[in-house]
Amino acid sequence: MSDTTIRPFRVEIPQTALDDLAGRLGNTNWPADLPAAGDSYGMAPAGCAPSSTGGGASSTGAPSRPT
Repeated sequence: MSDTTIRPFRVEIPQTALDDLAGRLGNTNWPADLPAAGDSYGMAPAGCAPSSTGGGASSTGAPSRPT
């Protein structure tokens, strides 16, 4: 039987790669929501796009976690 113990790990991503990603996300043209579509076509674009109110990317350029 294989070992299923959860072990901590570290992911190292260069800051330049995070800055590049943040810039690309910031320059993305997000589509408008479809009228009256609800969630029948998946997650609404407004729920994916970064916002000026703290959603989307964090100050490091990494996606923020829902609270």
